[in-house]
Amino acid sequence: MSLTLRPSKPEDAAMCGVICYEAFKTSTIFHRTIRHLRLLWPAWRSGCRIRGYATVISAAGHAVGETTEAVQALIGAAPTFERGGFLVPWRNGELFRWCLSTGFRVAVPQTLMSQGFSQEPVGAFLPSVLY
Repeated sequence: MSLTLRPSKPEDAAMCGVICYEAFKTSTIFHRTIRHLRLLWPAWRSGCRIRGYATVISAAGHAVGETTEAVQALIGAAPTFERGGFLVPWRNGELFRWCLSTGFRVAVPQTLMSQGFSQEPVGAFLPSVLY
């Protein structure tokens, strides 16, 4: 069963915040982008709850999904890619291979780093250069 996407509604904010917290064990990332709620694109499984969301698919936006399938749906539905691309973590080999098989190419290999304590995220995500 595939995921469907639609523009967000104000009542989606709580569930998107839960998805972000479940992935990163912090709500900081979500709260930094909540002011851009009108830009969120939640991914729904038919008849169920939100499975992922994205602000914009770009290096400055971010996406979080419970599964790689959710992030693939968000990328696939993006009308454009701001500044021509987005960041894909190498450690998600399934997502990385899917991007290559879909026609995306590696432009600038980068290393995702953090300062201080870092916990491996759960699920799939596209990081942002802004957090």
